[in-house]
Amino acid sequence: MLKWFIGGLLLSSISSHATDVQFDRKDKFQGVTVESGKNDNVRAYRARFTQIIPASILEVRAGIVNFTEKCNNQHSKRRQWINQDTHCAFPNESMVETRVERNLKPHALLQGETDHYILSRRGYNRGSYQYQELVRELSQQNGEVIEIRQEMLSEHEASQWLASAPLPFDHTFDHLTTTYVLKKLSDTTTELSYEQRAETTHWLLNKEVIVPQVLAGLSRGAKEIWKSVEGHQQRSRQLASQKY
Repeated sequence: MLKWFIGGLLLSSISSHATDVQFDRKDKFQGVTVESGKNDNVRAYRARFTQIIPASILEVRAGIVNFTEKCNNQHSKRRQWINQDTHCAFPNESMVETRVERNLKPHALLQGETDHYILSRRGYNRGSYQYQELVRELSQQNGEVIEIRQEMLSEHEASQWLASAPLPFDHTFDHLTTTYVLKKLSDTTTELSYEQRAETTHWLLNKEVIVPQVLAGLSRGAKEIWKSVEGHQQRSRQLASQKY
């Protein structure tokens, strides 16, 4: 069965794997710019948006890195790591469950890096898939700029980070990366820039006829992120107000 992903995860041009692709197809859906291009047998997809969020930079960060709270509750019976009765507060169309891995081999920090960890992820979209991502968080300008980077790892790459055995890799994207850049505008306002990039050599995802469907899925996934960040901030304020 075809196992592929057209929304819900994050990608960016930071990856060393990025192929030199000219994005010759471009659309915009609900404030999200989506693009596609091809170089030989590699099809690349990209989604981007910039949005002003009425929340502090730390609140916006919290609404991004709460990975375990983002899933599709309709896939709860497919879960293996978390309780099937657990309710994910924020929707992710294809995600079944996410587990944060902290038992890692030693690695040097990048300049400005404040944290790194691995995400083990299981999803479902016309078939099950699973993979692992490296997340790196960086802080600049005394915390007024925060960058969060995600990159999908091969099994070999994951084994260089994990103290335990990596998950068997099963995904139709060959490379998948993410960048969030958060800029503090004031104590209660943050600019969030998001870029998502995927590359694939899969025969179906290379077809022109399927490109609009993939772009629409990427747009939905980006919008889910946008909404979950705003929703996390609203939930936090509601909980805070209930204490008084």
